[in-house]
Amino acid sequence: MIPLWGTSTAPSPTLSLDFVGATSLDAGITFSRGSQATLFNSAGTLVYAKHNLFLQSQFASSWLFSNASFTGTTTAPDGTNTGQVLNDSSAAAAGYLYQGVNVVSGAAYEFSVFAKPVGFTSFYIQNFTQTGGVTFTLTGSGSAAAPTGTFSNAVITAVGDGWYRCSATFTATGTASTNFGISTNSSVFTGDAWAIWGAQLNLAGMEGGVTSSLATYYPTTTAAYYAPRFDYNPSTLAAQGLLIEEQRTNSIRNNTMQGAVAGTPGTVPTNWLVDTTGGVFTRTISGPSTESGITYIDIQIQASAGGTFVIRPEPGTQVAALVGQVWTNTAYVKLAAGSLTNATCSIRIRENDAGGSILSEGTVNFTPTSAGLSTQRPVITRTLASATVAFIQPRIEIIFSGAGDLTLRIGLPQLEQGAFATSVIPTTTTALTRNADVASMTGTNFSSWFNSVQGTIFAEFLRNTTPAASTFPQFVNIDDGTVNNRLALSTNSSRNLRGQVAIASVFTTIATANAYTEGVASKLALGYQALNHAAVANGGAAATDTTVNVPSGLTTMRLGDQAGGFANVNGYLRRIAYYPVRLPGSTLQALTA
Repeated sequence: MIPLWGTSTAPSPTLSLDFVGATSLDAGITFSRGSQATLFNSAGTLVYAKHNLFLQSQFASSWLFSNASFTGTTTAPDGTNTGQVLNDSSAAAAGYLYQGVNVVSGAAYEFSVFAKPVGFTSFYIQNFTQTGGVTFTLTGSGSAAAPTGTFSNAVITAVGDGWYRCSATFTATGTASTNFGISTNSSVFTGDAWAIWGAQLNLAGMEGGVTSSLATYYPTTTAAYYAPRFDYNPSTLAAQGLLIEEQRTNSIRNNTMQGAVAGTPGTVPTNWLVDTTGGVFTRTISGPSTESGITYIDIQIQASAGGTFVIRPEPGTQVAALVGQVWTNTAYVKLAAGSLTNATCSIRIRENDAGGSILSEGTVNFTPTSAGLSTQRPVITRTLASATVAFIQPRIEIIFSGAGDLTLRIGLPQLEQGAFATSVIPTTTTALTRNADVASMTGTNFSSWFNSVQGTIFAEFLRNTTPAASTFPQFVNIDDGTVNNRLALSTNSSRNLRGQVAIASVFTTIATANAYTEGVASKLALGYQALNHAAVANGGAAATDTTVNVPSGLTTMRLGDQAGGFANVNGYLRRIAYYPVRLPGSTLQALTA
């Protein structure tokens, strides 16, 4: 709880947002990301955030017909008159309806749709491009025939009023646009009909899964839906808040271990390399499998004498790079068996020239334990210093000073350009990008609570990484659509928490004496009024300014970023509040204590 709200000391806020343990955003917040993203759920399992990859879940213009048409509407599972009756229109061929979606080879997707018999009880979902499907029978409690081709794990659930939710897992055999469809799959054509509603396509392992509950159906109208992330600490299971991150790309093309084969020595995942220097080694691979949602392989390494065992998720001339760039390499690693006797583990970034020869290397040693895989993610960040660097290579090395026997569990390695590690970006065949999280309030959703003359902005937030001195993470921005006129809560180049007032590109910083502390939740408030501004962090002394007015024309509040991007908090927003008055310094201290 934030203290002092609604008391005689401080009036009630006109805006109060609590993201800790939340499951959805306030209706007044506009959110977008435009790509998949991962989080840890309340059980400490890595999952994909809620999403629906179909552009139009209610069978509008992005769906194409063949020998079929809609002939009417009926009451849908949500009680609206939006269920659509689909009829075969040919006596010679099965009718069907389909939509194309880009899929990634090796990835598993769940295809679901609500269906109700209208004179015909056999209902078929399929993939026309990569083959296979499932026939469902829409009677009684419902039933599903054995899936064929690329489909598996068929489930049908009665949801009331004759409706069923039918779903099955599709595993992509190629990276391409592929057509997901609904058809009769029978020899009786004209007259076949059902009502259909609520199509959804999501990656398997989505937060909440797909159930009979409408709460796990995410409607779309013009574009795919990607939900905000309310993340949890995988070690403590404590709710972290709303995760806001910048755009990042995982340059490791296959961190989900596609192509790995168990055995001695076994087969390493596609694109991966394993090599040794010195000593005599025996290698055994187990998996792939998952722990806490993290895909991994186990590699048992038996050394008869001293030497080095190297794991390389990419070859030396795959990931292009330039001098001066900052890169981060990480992976989940635990000690699955054996001991670290005579063994030292390290995670590395190697700088190579155009021919793949080594120029220099950065190293961070780490000590894996038998604790949960999700709690152990060693990381190295390196600024590339070699003038002729052309490529970089991620590496995990185990150096033996003598005989040893250990098994490392290695999961979801990630190589990204940036000064710290971000949330996991799973890949199967190619590098993938997670877009930036963008959240804001505009229009009456903003003006209904904002006072243009005076007020107080409060934020509680958490970062698990320390920002570089050259970056200024933004926690809350209230602006006119530009960075030139704004009220902001952020950090300065000394990493001190600050308030900021900008008027016509003149920036006044009101810096507190409190520096940001990595991994610790912080509280920051800015009280503003003409010639009377104050900022307080974590109950400390107030920093003040009596020289500037209040910027005019403010129309938007941005959460964890600024206009134009490039200043993402790269962490968690826990609480945001707004008071329509400039609270006194003593109250700001109590509010942020």
